[in-house]
Amino acid sequence: MSPARARAVPRARAWWGSSLALSLLIVTGVASAQSPAPTATPTRPVPLRVADDALIQSVTVPFPPARTRAIEMLPPAFARRLQRALDLRASGLPDRARDTLLVLLRERPHHPIIVTELGRTHVLREDWGAVERLAVAERIAQRDSALLGSELATAYERLARPREALRVSVAAWAANAVDGPWASGVFFRLAPVDARAALAMLEGASTTRPWRSDLALGLARLHALTGRPIEAVQVLVDAEKRSGRTGLRQLFGEESLLSGRAADTSAALAVLTNLAADASKRPDERLASGRRAWNAAQASGREAEWAPRLADALREVPGERWGPEFLLAVVRSLQRTGHAPAVRALLAANPGLEDRLPELALERVLGVVREGDPARALPVLDSLTRAWPAARFMLAETQFFAGELDSAHANYGRVAEHPEDPDAPLALDRLYLLEEAPRSPLRVSFGRLAFERWRGARGNALRLADSLWRMQAPRGDFAARAGLELAALRVEEGDVRAALVPLLVIADSLAEDRLAPLARQRAGDAYASLGDEKNALAQYEECLARYPRAWNSAEVRRRVERLRKDRRL
Repeated sequence: MSPARARAVPRARAWWGSSLALSLLIVTGVASAQSPAPTATPTRPVPLRVADDALIQSVTVPFPPARTRAIEMLPPAFARRLQRALDLRASGLPDRARDTLLVLLRERPHHPIIVTELGRTHVLREDWGAVERLAVAERIAQRDSALLGSELATAYERLARPREALRVSVAAWAANAVDGPWASGVFFRLAPVDARAALAMLEGASTTRPWRSDLALGLARLHALTGRPIEAVQVLVDAEKRSGRTGLRQLFGEESLLSGRAADTSAALAVLTNLAADASKRPDERLASGRRAWNAAQASGREAEWAPRLADALREVPGERWGPEFLLAVVRSLQRTGHAPAVRALLAANPGLEDRLPELALERVLGVVREGDPARALPVLDSLTRAWPAARFMLAETQFFAGELDSAHANYGRVAEHPEDPDAPLALDRLYLLEEAPRSPLRVSFGRLAFERWRGARGNALRLADSLWRMQAPRGDFAARAGLELAALRVEEGDVRAALVPLLVIADSLAEDRLAPLARQRAGDAYASLGDEKNALAQYEECLARYPRAWNSAEVRRRVERLRKDRRL
């Protein structure tokens, strides 16, 4: 067997199944005319079904109407000639298959099976002009917008005529949901070429077919991809009203979250928040949508944007039904992003929650601290700590912020006595700060700096850190700490090169300081973020050489090994 024939054998086998099925269809034909129903029998309404092969599963669509003209049954001899043409195409001889099919089409003009197979043969030959001429002529002659739809859309796409391809795909999709998978694929692939025209086409198809939920979902998806989540929500709300279905928003939200695209995530958040605000839903359904939206917001790092919207959407649902984790997460996000009035409104609507959840009472007090007067919150925090010891660390922090350093030192010490406490490491660091220079008035300034950073006033914190660094560099009592604070704030601002200045000064001029190993490590991190692996590795190796038993040596060693491995690769 020749190599060419050997390559053709698997292709012929692949075509054999479809060819056999086609032969059976040709030989048996389709029943062309049923006997008319008696005139006395009333017409049944069009039944509904679940289209298993629609664009989005579980879409309710009306049963497609039957063809107005049945496919003509082909005689056995003619069917064998058609089968021979298919065998030629499967054997890698598309030109000979085309010639045979053209002869058959002249003998049986406009026969759908022959037209379809001829169009597929033109596609295999990549004769896009022939595909267009055949498809346009036959679709007009037979008044069938689904005939050769996929082939014509492909031809228009290859001919660099995307708008015509969009029009064909929408027509096929609107004609039958079965064509939704390929038609929607073509549509969404080409929609960015002319988003306005694509939107008008799909909107026209969806509006005139209110029972077609798959078209409504497709239109909502197009709005989402073009950055208009509010319009996507409105499309789904209208579709639910027109079709009588109530699960379209939930379905759209869940499937949008699966895509992982930022635009789809925004649309899913908008839709789920709309569901959470829907007063016609049961409270448990609204809360389920709200929790799903909150999880998505947390996963995408957008809690600050969506916490106020979710709090407003669920304001009519009693707080005790939210669940402590969800409620606390929303309240904390609102506090940290400066929405104290929303927190007060939420807690005022649920006055008994603070007795059962001391965390809420703590958040309310911290809201007072964030307003700029930490001393005003100290009596309430002290009382809360007596009833709930877990608030002790925030009591110490507030005392540090307010300049009550001796009281803060005592409470930091009590927290640090319990290593299992998650706040123990920071409490220990605060103890070191307060004990480094017990008589220094700069300790109060560092408390103010910590307060500005804690409440998110980064600009104030940066100015204060810069002032402290200029006062203490290069060998003041708090020079190393001031430099590290300034470097951290500059990194947060995105100015990594400027952050290197205090870090290198500390590493070189304050090599004996307790914080010098940390300055070396952070200098290496800064170089690594700038893509300078050579200098990053040099800083890490110097850190290990000078401070082999430092508390951060294990982490530095891991970074050295990773950099060396990456450089070898």
